Amino acid sequence: MIHLLFAPPLAFVFILLFVFILFRFSSGLALKTTEQSFGKLEGYACGEDVRKEKARPDYTAFFPFAFFFTIMDVVTLMVATMPKITLESALMGAIYLTGAVVCMAMLFRR
Repeated sequence: MIHLLFAPPLAFVFILLFVFILFRFSSGLALKTTEQSFGKLEGYACGEDVRKEKARPDYTAFFPFAFFFTIMDVVTLMVATMPKITLESALMGAIYLTGAVVCMAMLFRR
C-alpha cells in the first residue's frame, strides 16, 4: 500500500494539493494595500522607462543549432547502440555518419 503513494501520478497529485493548501493559507500573510502607487502596473527595468513596443525575438540563429543537436544526437545513439562489430554494422555506421555529414553540410552552408 505504501508503494502506491510513491507512484508518479499520485505523488504529483499529493504535491499539487500540498502546494495549493500552502498557497491558500500563506496568502493571508501577504500585505494588502488600498492605495494606488504611481507606476505600480508599469514595467520596471532598473529604474528606466520601458518602451511600450512588443519584443520580436529572432530564432533564425537558434534553429540550425537545434537541428545540429538533434541530428548528432540521433546518429550518436544509433552508432553507440549497434550490435557487435560486423561488416553490416560497420557499413550501417558509415552510412549514418555520411548522412550526418551531408545533413550538416546542407544545414550550415551559406
